[in-house]
Amino acid sequence: MKRQIDLGLVEFRDDHTEPPFRKAHIRPIPQEVEAENPDEDTEGDEELATQVRGSYFYKQSQVSVRQLRELFGKKNVFNNPKDTEEIAKLLRYVSPGGTDFIALDFFAGSGTTAEAVLRLNAEDGGQRRFILVQIPQPIDPKKQSEAHSLVTATLGKPEATIFEITAERIRRAGAQLKAQHPALDTGFRVFTLADDPEALILQKPLADATQADMAALQIAIATPQPDQLPCILYNLLLAEGLPLSTRIEALRDQALFRAGEVLFILSAVDTEDLRTLLSEQNAAGTRIQHLSVYAPWVHDDNFLLGTQTLLESLGLSEDKLRLRG
Repeated sequence: MKRQIDLGLVEFRDDHTEPPFRKAHIRPIPQEVEAENPDEDTEGDEELATQVRGSYFYKQSQVSVRQLRELFGKKNVFNNPKDTEEIAKLLRYVSPGGTDFIALDFFAGSGTTAEAVLRLNAEDGGQRRFILVQIPQPIDPKKQSEAHSLVTATLGKPEATIFEITAERIRRAGAQLKAQHPALDTGFRVFTLADDPEALILQKPLADATQADMAALQIAIATPQPDQLPCILYNLLLAEGLPLSTRIEALRDQALFRAGEVLFILSAVDTEDLRTLLSEQNAAGTRIQHLSVYAPWVHDDNFLLGTQTLLESLGLSEDKLRLRG
């Protein structure tokens, strides 16, 4: 029986009155391992975790400054960036042996955490992901002239904010790593919290709404609007319990989209066309398990009934058809 404890790993005998088989530190000390049992297979001990880190350490900050300057063409775009190598070590430390986790950084700054995650994945083929949060903090054109020029002149952004530095750092670091590791996934998505006057919601307190307001809202919700398509798709991801990082593939323009094992239906299509598509996906080894219909845009009852019949003919139960919205 093995037990993981703070100092490392202890492997007990069946008879607990006898001494343990082995005691291993979080990172085994070679001399101790040899002394305990020179014939014992210790392969994999190094994967238990990294050595316990001290409460502080010293390292020249110019290392990370120089790396970031080189990434941005010798320009000084961010003061005091975190050290990519040290962040990568920290991520390994808190996830011993883990290659599939989400690193959350609420103060993204220059985006060091994202680059560290990408570098770790490049090293061992891991599937680590990151979520970065960075407010659009304005860049002072006098105090940070190079950063301001990069965002406005080089990137062509109307407003110079720290967020643009964060996103561009991830793009550039990802491109460098992609060139060395073509199979590496360096993609990421950007979301913003913003007031949306075009959102399909009632724009006034319910107590002040009239019947005409409600009727207008109902018409707006039921009328397909191409500009709202990205928002609808991401809301469907959330409704289906899928990560926002899930790849969305358009199978039929403005109508059918695939996300994982779910088919999003945003417009009624010919059921025979739908049958062909499902058969093609199945033949390709990418079977679709659920159909998620955005009900406000799909009003054809005959299509819904035909889709239920289609599912039955394919051996799928009715609960595989979900109405969302």
